Amino acid sequence: MKFTQDQLKEISLLIKRISGFVIEEKKYHQMGLKVLKRMKIVNAKTPVDYIHLLKLVNHSDEDSEISLLTASILNHHTSFFRDLDQFICMEHYCLPEIKMHYSILDYTNIRIWSAACSTGEEPYSISVILNSSLKPPWTFHLKASDIDQPSLNFAKKGLYDARIAKSIPAKYLNEYFEKIHGGYKVKPALKKNISFDILNLVENNSIEQMKHFDIIFCNNVLFYFDELTQNEIIIKLCSALRPGGFIFFNGQASIASKSKLCMQKFGSALVYQKDYSSCSIKFPPVQWDPSFLNDFPQKTSSDFINKTDRSISVYIFS
Repeated sequence: MKFTQDQLKEISLLIKRISGFVIEEKKYHQMGLKVLKRMKIVNAKTPVDYIHLLKLVNHSDEDSEISLLTASILNHHTSFFRDLDQFICMEHYCLPEIKMHYSILDYTNIRIWSAACSTGEEPYSISVILNSSLKPPWTFHLKASDIDQPSLNFAKKGLYDARIAKSIPAKYLNEYFEKIHGGYKVKPALKKNISFDILNLVENNSIEQMKHFDIIFCNNVLFYFDELTQNEIIIKLCSALRPGGFIFFNGQASIASKSKLCMQKFGSALVYQKDYSSCSIKFPPVQWDPSFLNDFPQKTSSDFINKTDRSISVYIFS
């Protein structure tokens, strides 16, 4: 069965309308293959019938055909402690500053958001670091969201195959994961401070409810959007941050937004900080603990320290 170019374009525009995701013309063939699989599942006889189905459904329903098609097109590949330098930066740079400021306010709860959590590897990795580094009276709440309900269902179960042992240090694997037949199960202690919820980053009603976060991770998702939509999402994420909060983006995220952010680089990680008042930010000194890296087989302490500039210029985006 063949699609006309106009039919593929119409489908791509329907996907963009509901999710904001941009499918370039050069990827129409791959999209067409996904569409064919969905057509067989819903028993649509022709492309015209399927497009009609996409238009009929309630777009706000995560079980709608347009949502299921969109989810099938997304790349859900991820891993534990992916973008390792982000976790190093969070533990040894972001958390000490947050704790320093909150101790003055006698406030002890830290709020983090994994804004595109996929099948859960990122939020569970964050939770490992937070559970290991925050001691009473410090507590945290981790919001994990994604546009794809099946991915969220997978994440909530917390069941992973044995390959995760290659990317999780042994001491964390033993403490926070239970060995089961064929893989590992996330222990309740790692789950208890995480809430998983469906959320579309381009829906204003959903994202505007997200407020007062200290750290936001927004990885492996912005490249699906055009530059205008990227900037709109970045502005919304900045609004969800408290003053002085941090955002992590991987890849070449466009930061040309109206919200003022300061950028610093730690290894391969770029961390952006929301200004406190007038962009004249003085970062507190960082107390480095390079021994943290000894637990990770991918890097050594010298690798990180040697390529990390501790006197990096601060860039203001406004």
